[in-house]
Amino acid sequence: MLAGLSLAGAANAQSTEPVCTPGATHATVYGAPNMPHAAFSATIKNSFEQTLPDGNHIRGFTRTQQARDDAGRTMRQMPARCHLDENGVPQLDILVTVFDPATSTTLRWETGADARNVVRAFHAQKPSPASVGIPAPAQLTQEQLAARKLAAAHRNTAPGRNTEDLGDRTIAGVEAHGTRLTRTIAAGEEGNQLPVVTTRELWNSDDLRLTLMSINDDPRTGRTTMEVEDLSRTEPDPSLFAPPEGYTVEDATRPATTP
Repeated sequence: MLAGLSLAGAANAQSTEPVCTPGATHATVYGAPNMPHAAFSATIKNSFEQTLPDGNHIRGFTRTQQARDDAGRTMRQMPARCHLDENGVPQLDILVTVFDPATSTTLRWETGADARNVVRAFHAQKPSPASVGIPAPAQLTQEQLAARKLAAAHRNTAPGRNTEDLGDRTIAGVEAHGTRLTRTIAAGEEGNQLPVVTTRELWNSDDLRLTLMSINDDPRTGRTTMEVEDLSRTEPDPSLFAPPEGYTVEDATRPATTP
């Protein structure tokens, strides 16, 4: 029997503010690696704002949750739709993903009035008969990994791009290190009459290997801010990793196939 809490409601309970703004759909979600002995649970706030050419302003936010237990099992929520219920209270529909490294199993389900009460389970892929006997692709050598890293560094230092070290700061009680990438799109490069400047700011915790804040600012699409709130480093409640009561499990695993 599957049992669990309504995760959207759990996120809302951690704040006196509404869980979301009706109509808000913009969100940036970063996954947490499956590392053991680094348990945490946190509320994630995504904020969006944009000024239209006529001076009109669009603003909104969503709150979701993310967690990792001591065994390395992870849970993250992706906001899907914010709407008002019959009492005019904002409600957030979410897509939940739970990964268990011990069994290499991923569970996905949705919440909300229109959601199917179904959990899709993806297990470690089994090779199809057609792929049996085909050697696995070789892992990258140290030289290849170094070449990839060098290529990434070159992209960030290419003309029109500038990377800035922002130092350290504390976010939700955790030390984070920040970087800012500024990109200038030259006039005519993407159909723009004048240069366009975009920025992407990231604040990462080396200890938790977690992105604690990101700010993406693009005059063409607006400004989206993701920030970790109310972070706890104690073992999370096991119910965070369980689907709501009444959901059934469907095996959605497909045999691995060759390219």
